[in-house]
Amino acid sequence: YGYHISKTSYFLCYDPPTIKRIFERLRNFDGPQSYPKFCGDYNILHVRDVTTGYDSSQPDKKSVSYKAFCRGASLFEEVES
Repeated sequence: YGYHISKTSYFLCYDPPTIKRIFERLRNFDGPQSYPKFCGDYNILHVRDVTTGYDSSQPDKKSVSYKAFCRGASLFEEVES
């Protein structure tokens, strides 16, 4: 509902070891099993990591869509506008 703006872009990487390092860094940002809290000036409200099944917005921290995705490096962040 209401107005919103989306600006999406993609970074392509075809080197599996590099992709693994990027996502391991995001999953252990400020320490073990710690995701980033900010993206630039924006506060990150929730993180859903469908690769590991983690979702910070759920009471049990488990992603409800975890089984809907195949293996891969999929991580979504919800930021405060």
